Amino acid sequence: MEKFDESFIKDYCEDNFAEYLSDILVCLRKSNPEYNLLLKKQSNIMNQNDRLADVFENHCLFALSKNEVKTLKKYLSLKDDSRQIEEQEIFLQGMRECYFLFKKLDLLK
Repeated sequence: MEKFDESFIKDYCEDNFAEYLSDILVCLRKSNPEYNLLLKKQSNIMNQNDRLADVFENHCLFALSKNEVKTLKKYLSLKDDSRQIEEQEIFLQGMRECYFLFKKLDLLK
């Protein structure tokens, strides 16, 4: 096997990638009040709407009332907003990892 076929990420970290992402999100919860608020709003919606919770948790399909659809739209909008913050944070963390790797390899001047 050639030297460049091996990679720390590929060979050693692949199994821990989900845990790594989870750690990023835990730090995000601790450091970003806006993100935390979005998560709390999502949780409140699910806690107050058992039928909507069933849709997501148990994959139950049934007709929703107009009010439930309106609440579902609000939940999905909040979910989209929090997902955008998560994706930005994961991207930035990836850039940090690249920076430290390049620095360690003495590729930065």
